[in-house]
Amino acid sequence: MRVIDLLRKAGLVAVEGESAPPPDPEPAPEAKRAATPTPKEAPRPVHLPPPPTSEQLAPLAAKELTVDFTQIYAALKLPTPPHGWNVEKVIGVLDSPHFQGLDAATRKAALLAMLGANQASPAEIVEDAARRDQALDAYENFARKKLADRVTGFRQAIAEEEERIRLSQAAIEQHRKAVAQEDEGFQSWLERKLEQEETLARVVALLTDQSVITVGPVHPTAGEQQAVRDEGGEGRSPTPARKKS
Repeated sequence: MRVIDLLRKAGLVAVEGESAPPPDPEPAPEAKRAATPTPKEAPRPVHLPPPPTSEQLAPLAAKELTVDFTQIYAALKLPTPPHGWNVEKVIGVLDSPHFQGLDAATRKAALLAMLGANQASPAEIVEDAARRDQALDAYENFARKKLADRVTGFRQAIAEEEERIRLSQAAIEQHRKAVAQEDEGFQSWLERKLEQEETLARVVALLTDQSVITVGPVHPTAGEQQAVRDEGGEGRSPTPARKKS
């Protein structure tokens, strides 16, 4: 069977006296005017704000990467020849079952025959493909700029959050030192208090048999009580258990 007969049987070529396949409908005006959606900008906190919530940390969708290629072509208003044949239509034909089983040489011959029968020149298809490639390259530059803007925002947010954490850690360390100093000062005061109470107890012991002097902390902590037990209750401890003398 000749190539032209194969194409005519598949409904891919119209010869004189037969109706040509209708061209693909033009994109709707609304589709041509459709604006490319603009993604949300990355949040840029300043002056060390409170930590962001889990919702705020949710990844922002790069909407420009979800735009269909046909929307890109429509937005850039790529022209379609009057006969209605462009590279997209050729791709659809080559992907059809009638072409899948053909070898490369037969596919090429069949494609050229199909274009010739429909008054579509190969140069027009090549030019249309080149325009689409240029459109995709231009859109890639647009998407890269949007990506760079978002990444810059995220990196700024990371740097500020790291600085906030560094300052927080420094503040925590200062608080820990203050706690240690407070505890050390209090323990020193308890030692001096204990010495004073023991002095009072010795004087009172010479004057009465009644135990009227309390020696040791008023409300010893569990650690203070354990320290006294560890020492067997003997000797002078900075935090002994309270007792009457």
